Amino acid sequence: MKRLYVSLLLTVSLVCSMSLYSQTTTESIKQNNILTATSFRDVARKVSPNVVSIRLKRSIVSSFGQQSAHRPKLIVPFGMSDELREQLERMLDEQYLHLYPGEPKEKSYVGSGSGVIIHEDGYIITSYHVIANCSPDNIEVTLADGTRYDKADIIGYDELTDIGIIKIDGGKMKSSAVWGDSDSLEPGDFVVAIGNSLDFSNSISEGIISAKHRVIKKTPIEDLIQTTAMINPGNSGGALCNLAGEVIGINMAIATDTGLWSGVGFAIPSRIAKNVSDQIMSKGYVSRGFLGIGMSLINTDLAKQINYTKPYGIMITNVTKGEPADRAGLKRYDIIAKVDGQEIKDSSDIMKIVGGKNSGDTVELEVYKSTNENQASAPEVIKIQLSERPVAKPTIIGKKLNASTGNQLLGLDVKRQPDGKGLLVVSVDPQSQSSDAGINIGDIIYEVNKTPVNSEDELRNAFSQQVSNETHLVYLERNKQSVFVQIPTKK
Repeated sequence: MKRLYVSLLLTVSLVCSMSLYSQTTTESIKQNNILTATSFRDVARKVSPNVVSIRLKRSIVSSFGQQSAHRPKLIVPFGMSDELREQLERMLDEQYLHLYPGEPKEKSYVGSGSGVIIHEDGYIITSYHVIANCSPDNIEVTLADGTRYDKADIIGYDELTDIGIIKIDGGKMKSSAVWGDSDSLEPGDFVVAIGNSLDFSNSISEGIISAKHRVIKKTPIEDLIQTTAMINPGNSGGALCNLAGEVIGINMAIATDTGLWSGVGFAIPSRIAKNVSDQIMSKGYVSRGFLGIGMSLINTDLAKQINYTKPYGIMITNVTKGEPADRAGLKRYDIIAKVDGQEIKDSSDIMKIVGGKNSGDTVELEVYKSTNENQASAPEVIKIQLSERPVAKPTIIGKKLNASTGNQLLGLDVKRQPDGKGLLVVSVDPQSQSSDAGINIGDIIYEVNKTPVNSEDELRNAFSQQVSNETHLVYLERNKQSVFVQIPTKK
């Protein structure tokens, strides 16, 4: 079975056919998808200046050797397969055997992705998974002309569609990308993908639209474009363009057995990407319609039990009190068969339709109400005015701590683990030495200077100890991988 990796995209393929329509106007190319001898070149010239490379800085210093009880595990880039990871782990094991005990070694573990400049004030759209749990100081952005920015502000993100917006402070950009109409695309249309493929910036590849409205279950709301354009790790957040040089998608994921391109890639259509990015830039979050229900698929046995014969529909598992579904009289065990005339095959269908609407919009539901006889009734058409989906407060990466606590804990805010072992990092002051050292939200700290820390007081005491090399050696777990980090004692 193929595994889907949220990755990064695209490399160079060659034009397989050329025509003599070199004088074709941009409008006719846009309307008729006509391929000319310079089509891909023209797209590259127009779009490449607006595509950036994003790198995540992870400077880790360890003092491990042959006598050490732990060795840091490899931090893998987005999209790497288990097989490739295991191969690299074996190589690291071999190198580890040749290290001298106690010899300090420094490694920069760098994740990479792509982004597209969508506003001349420096706003850049990328994949949320590229910048997840990062502080501004850990995000490095490089423009197509080589200009580098050592930090980027995180304006906001939307986990439901895997979209994030960052901003670089460099004055007015020379240009910004132009959005195209993803709804006008058809399978077979030519497309061009541009991004930081395998860490090679501004790599370009061509392909076609192979399908629309794909759902790969990597995010709650999906209505993806499937493309044959070559996609590899490093291109998440890059541009998918039509022949007019308009961005009609943001590259997101691949289907692969190896972690590398296998002929199937996916992009978020511009219809969704533009709406989400516009909202984030204007108000910092995304407003969506909300029904207020929990849902479950209807399996064959359940359908027989309630005498429901349709090959589609979902069952309501709970209704939030006071929300639109509750006010409309929907109950547990009711079946929603259609929304706005569209058959509902699973919960993602409802998320896509309802989540694409705004608060105050109306949806029309075809509902089979449950009965006392546990039988599905005749369908009813119910119109419901949506409320606004509650916005989960995003983790505040730059959370400000109490001055004394922040100094004593070197900019960290932590909480105890349920099993009493280790401390979960819940926020990191971006101006602290902990942030500079690469400590992330979600890290679990187990030891400081080889001393176990299981409470805030123990962490504070550990940081207060004098150390000869002016750094604290921290042993932690990140994404189930053991990592050593050295935090400077002074900012």
